[in-house]
Amino acid sequence: MGKHAAYDTDIVAWADEQAALLRDASRHSSLASNRIDWENIAEEIETVGRSETRAVTSAIRLVFVHLIKLAALPASPSSTHWRAEIVTRLGDIREDYTPSMAGKIDCQSLWQRAFKEASIALSDNPVARIHDITQVCPFKLDDLLDGHINLADAVDTLTAKDNLA
Repeated sequence: MGKHAAYDTDIVAWADEQAALLRDASRHSSLASNRIDWENIAEEIETVGRSETRAVTSAIRLVFVHLIKLAALPASPSSTHWRAEIVTRLGDIREDYTPSMAGKIDCQSLWQRAFKEASIALSDNPVARIHDITQVCPFKLDDLLDGHINLADAVDTLTAKDNLA
């Protein structure tokens, strides 16, 4: 397995490591030549890791947007769709997440962006209770990864008085 184990289990860590190795090789190896664009090759490999992380952060943000919409407008005809999207995206997160992403995912900044997006989406709805929802992210990354999130409890968490900022 060796070199391929990290690629198969954590492509983000693999990409970071390979990019660093390429940069190191370009400085210390007789392989370095003017014809090989080591820096851009390393950058392209790092892009693989960033793309994987971006997919997970996007799915987290969408989970947050739909949770906020559910809490703000629980009787909406769209609530079934929002619940389905949450379940789908949570599955995507669990499937695509790798441990090396942990330090690159900021749930609070994703929550702030999701709050803004949900607020804009619901701005024309006079009964939406967006101001009753906490602006401080009540979820940790582990909450999204454990596979046992209860949507009703999650929505209730958003409007709990002790969570409101």
